[in-house]
Amino acid sequence: DIFRNIPLILQVFFWYAVITHLPTPRAAHEGWGFLLTSRGLYIPFPNVSSAALAAATLAVIAAIALPIWLGRTSRLSLPVGQRGGIQLAGTAAALACAAIILVAGRLADSPLLDFPALQGLNLRGGLRIPPEFATLAIAIAIYGGSYIAEIVRGGFKAVGKGQVEAALSLGLGPWRVFMLVRLPLALRAMLPILANQYVWLMKATTMGIAVGFT
Repeated sequence: DIFRNIPLILQVFFWYAVITHLPTPRAAHEGWGFLLTSRGLYIPFPNVSSAALAAATLAVIAAIALPIWLGRTSRLSLPVGQRGGIQLAGTAAALACAAIILVAGRLADSPLLDFPALQGLNLRGGLRIPPEFATLAIAIAIYGGSYIAEIVRGGFKAVGKGQVEAALSLGLGPWRVFMLVRLPLALRAMLPILANQYVWLMKATTMGIAVGFT
């Protein structure tokens, strides 16, 4: 409720003030190859060609989509509840393909990952996430997430207790009750409101102009 009641523009200004008052590059907060400074967040980035990066991204998307498709397709002879092993194998195969693509697409005479490092008065290497983008992402994630959390809570509350009890009486375990009964019914109640919320979130990105993000 706290974050929902604070206007988004005020949260944008607050997080921008927090980020711009972080240490300078010489005193950056460092951890796991990440560097956090007042000039933005610097993260390691693969030294690969654009084509390899695009192919690896598609492989990661496939790793996310495959379990969903394998869990719902009627082409497999196994029951829906017994497809966990196939789903896990599909995800592992897609992630392995992504790793192989990144290694094969590495630029010549360069390490696989480009880590940011201090050179002179500034940081070089890696991928820089500017403060304006980080500000907008944090503010929208917190503000929009508070609304989405309430929508999800309401969706699950809308599922009748009798339907859950009926599924349990048929011998279904808690996980299968959730996946086959509670989640589908909750999604029917949530989706229309979530669609409106995500449209609003896309419109809210215009708030970035207040901190110079274009």
